[in-house]
Amino acid sequence: MADENHRWNACTTRPYLLAVLSRNIDESDPFYRAVVRTVAEVLPALVEDAYYTAEQLLGPDFFGPLSNTERRRAGKYLAYAVSVGRLPLRFAVCVHRYPKLYRLE
Repeated sequence: MADENHRWNACTTRPYLLAVLSRNIDESDPFYRAVVRTVAEVLPALVEDAYYTAEQLLGPDFFGPLSNTERRRAGKYLAYAVSVGRLPLRFAVCVHRYPKLYRLE
């Protein structure tokens, strides 16, 4: 059971993963702030114990017009914001699954 807990919980919070994830993250980037703000606005509408992708959390108005590169960047920024506790979400499954799934903390 300890290995199961490590696989599903600890892997999302290990400091070395955060260090890898935080490379090239500029919290003053307007796009980063827009991702965090957009997700924060939808938090009250989220259902407890439901799983959400970045696309669902950001919504079609924000996510739809983005290029593939911008979508990957938005996903990276969202994962970073969750990892550092900027948003009250957590990874629903191990961080190595794509697309990443999130749920309310």
